Amino acid sequence: MTAEGHNRYDDFDALVRRNTRVICAVCWRLASKDEALCADLMQEVLLSLWRYRHTLRPEASGSDERNWVRWHCRSVWSHRQRRPSLPMLSIGTLDDLSEETTDHRELVEDLAEGLDERERRLLDLYFQGYSIAEAGHQLGVGRKNAYRIYRQIVKKMRNNLKTIENGKR
Repeated sequence: MTAEGHNRYDDFDALVRRNTRVICAVCWRLASKDEALCADLMQEVLLSLWRYRHTLRPEASGSDERNWVRWHCRSVWSHRQRRPSLPMLSIGTLDDLSEETTDHRELVEDLAEGLDERERRLLDLYFQGYSIAEAGHQLGVGRKNAYRIYRQIVKKMRNNLKTIENGKR
């Protein structure tokens, strides 16, 4: 490990120590005081801060640093909000759907037609709230392959949706 890498790690520890209260307060507010959600959010924020630590200027003032940390907290929260929140549409849980949601079941089955097992598993993990990279890690594929698989899923599902729409007209 280079001395520069070690210094960055030390700087990251100091950054987290200096901003622990800010991270906790912002995550607590964003998570609407839900402890489990707050803990998950804080972990994601810390990963984000680690990934993007090089974007913080070394000469940044304390208020600039706190604003940078707050921005990361909000950015992670915004990303979480964009994830699908429809577990009932999860491919792996189709059998668990009640009869009232037969239309949803048929739509998902029609959209998922032609997906292979790996694509279905990645999509299922995505619907459970994992990011594409996290889902790929769970499946044992690299980040780039996970995104490639995801693009294939989207392409197949778009084609299936077009077929469905053309069939109804």
